[in-house]
Amino acid sequence: MLIIINYKLEVYKVEKNYLETTPKENIISLEIFK
Repeated sequence: MLIIINYKLEVYKVEKNYLETTPKENIISLEIFK
């Protein structure tokens, strides 16, 4: 259970970092990719 929580936290950090460093037009493709 803890592993899943840690994994989701890592994914969240990566996505947050991605959103902060990516131009707005690429965010749309990220939404589609999900």
